[in-house]
Formats: sequence, structure tokens, C-alpha cells
Amino acid sequence: MATDDLFDREIKALFEQSNEVLSRRYGAAMQVGKINELTCLNRYQTFYKAMKDELGTSDEFHEEFKHLYKKKKTAILKSLEDDKWLKNGDIEIQFGESQGLAKKCKNMKLMLSNIYNCAVDLQAKSYELLGDLTPDIIAGSDNKDLIRPSILLLHLLRLFYAVGEENDKLQLSSIIESLESDLSVKNRVIKPLIAASQTTEGLPPSVGSGLSAVFNMVTDVFKKVGVDVPEEVKAPTDEQFNDMIGTFMNTPGIQNAFQGLVAAMAKGDFNQFAKNAFEGLQNPETLQTMQNAVLQTAEIAKSNAMNQQ
Repeated sequence: MATDDLFDREIKALFEQSNEVLSRRYGAAMQVGKINELTCLNRYQTFYKAMKDELGTSDEFHEEFKHLYKKKKTAILKSLEDDKWLKNGDIEIQFGESQGLAKKCKNMKLMLSNIYNCAVDLQAKSYELLGDLTPDIIAGSDNKDLIRPSILLLHLLRLFYAVGEENDKLQLSSIIESLESDLSVKNRVIKPLIAASQTTEGLPPSVGSGLSAVFNMVTDVFKKVGVDVPEEVKAPTDEQFNDMIGTFMNTPGIQNAFQGLVAAMAKGDFNQFAKNAFEGLQNPETLQTMQNAVLQTAEIAKSNAMNQQ
């Protein structure tokens, strides 16, 4: 998903969740008096829609999120263990701050800490109402207030991911994945990332950066033994190889197979190492993953050939 599309999707989700949280927190009081958080949220949301409709992009709103991430990066990356940066930090996204327009736009902002604390209050009250119910029953409850802080945090982390540099995305993706797993999110738009250095760790640089040479060598061998390989077939690029290997290594079956091998090697039990290696290769899931990797390589080669025609 493109950066702007992801940002647009997530900020709209953040607007929706924030409105729900404030409505649940203040209830009837919203009908008789102004709620500052809601007033500022509505103005920010209205201006965002107008700017997006006029310009066709949300770029004007990215800078404040970038600035907040850089300022609080260390704490943000520990959000799952400690949310104090958001709960106690008076965190706000003030439109126009990076352009020196904060005073003119002072009521056009997202009062993130205040909204998040409202979600925390709703969560605490829900736990009080559930009383002495067992953790299993609580976990199975469809009471959304129990998870509202996590939902807000997820959308916020995805926004940081959308506007971040490549290394920021790498660090945020694993946190987002963990939070999505906790929330049982099914439709995940951010796939886990692996640094290129991780996919080739332990290999000489010439191997890590020259995987296409291996592909070409294999196709040459095929030709010599009579296998018909079209001349126009092109090897996947290093980036495509890295992406494929990253997906391959993230497969649970492959990870389990490698963990068994490493454990045997660490104990110096080479007989067990050989046994684990053999059993791993016979595992249907491992074989299917390897087959998928080969097919993916072939599809990439085919696509590269078609793009060069």
C-alpha cells in the first residue's frame, strides 16, 4: 500500500476511534457543553478532509507525525511495555507547527494524550464492571472498551510507519505485528520487514549481493543437461531475492526447522543435528514452503522477462 494511501486510511481510523472514545467517555455531557478534545478533533478532521479533497494528497499532514516520532522514538519503540510517553506526555499533533502556524491553528489539533487517557479510563471501568470473571471470559468478551487503548496505539504506530524512513519502518513493523496479533487483526496491511543484512548474514558480501549469479549458474546447468530455458528469462534482482528470502524465513515451519538445527548444533550433538536436518526436509510444511519459494523465483524471472520485452 502506498504511503499516502496508508496514511489516509490510518488517520481516518484514528479519527473514528477518537470520536468513539470521547463519545463513550463523556456521554450526555457532550450535548450540553463543549469538550475541548472533541472540538479540536472535529476542526482537524474537517480541515484534513478539505485539504485532501483539494490537493488529492495528505502530504501536508505528514510532518507533525514525523517530528513526533523522531522526538519520542526511543519511547515509542517500547510502547508495548511502557505507554507513559503517551499517557503522561501531553502529546498533541498540532497542525501547522512545523510551518510556524501553530498559533493561527491552535484549535486544530489531535490531543492524543487526553484521548488515550479517556480510552484508559474506559478500559479500567470495564474491568471493574466485569468484576471477578475469569481472565478467559474477560478475553472472550466483545466489550470494545477493554481494548480501546491498544486500538488507538495501533493506528498511531501505523501512521508513524507510513511517514517513516526505511529503517523506521523496519523497527516499527515488528511492534505493529505483535500488537495486531494481540488484537487478532485479520486484515494486515503492513507485512513484516527484514533488513537486507539479516537475509545474507553469515555469507560473504559477494554472495549476499550476487544471488543473481547463482540463478544464472543454475540456468546454465539446466541448459547443458538439455532442459529448455528461454533465453529471455532474467534473474530476480537482489531486492527481489531479499524480499523472497525474508518471506521464506518468516514462515513458522522454516523457523521451527532452523531452531531445531541450531539447538542440536549448540549442544555439539551432530547425530541429532543430522537427524533434525533429515526430518526437517521431510516435513510437508517445509517442503511446501521450499516449493513456493522456487515457484516465486520462477514467477519473478518470468515477470522480469516480460517487462524487458
